[in-house]
Amino acid sequence: MAGTHAYRRLSGSQPSRLVSAGFTVAVMREASRRFDSDLDTVPQARRFAREVLAGWDRGDDEWVVVLLLSELVTNVVIHARTPYTVTINDDGGSTRISVRDESRRVVLPRQYEPAEATTGRGLQLVAHLSHEWGVDTDENGKSVWAVIDTSLEATSGDEAAEASLGEFDRADAWGQSQPSPVQVGL
Repeated sequence: MAGTHAYRRLSGSQPSRLVSAGFTVAVMREASRRFDSDLDTVPQARRFAREVLAGWDRGDDEWVVVLLLSELVTNVVIHARTPYTVTINDDGGSTRISVRDESRRVVLPRQYEPAEATTGRGLQLVAHLSHEWGVDTDENGKSVWAVIDTSLEATSGDEAAEASLGEFDRADAWGQSQPSPVQVGL
């Protein structure tokens, strides 16, 4: 296409965007950090996510990003038992978290019995709170990722959690009676 195209990079806390001939293209922001496979690194990974989101002025999304990241990281530490890398991407409309480990072990959502089991619900939680999630594998390991659609109308953390967990907390989602509430500190 012939013609002159003017590009400019917008600044501020929003992701960089290139503007040309009336079209705006978001440029993805990315931050990543490598961690050892140790339970002590789970709070370190959460702290890393909080710092990244604060630096990008994405604090409204912190509660869900940190919760999902905590589930994914804990799975790596317990099941893969390898060092892992946390990567956070943001384009202003969605935030993608990815946890890459060095295990090729297949990731499968599990359902443990009885309903009072203290394990087995992490990927169910990821599926219910994320816009989409998945696993990318290669000969060196896998990346388990989740995307949070941050372009949706903002609600407070409590309202968003209630809306997202509504189906998850119903008895039919568990296949049995509703489990007792558990208080989780992040």
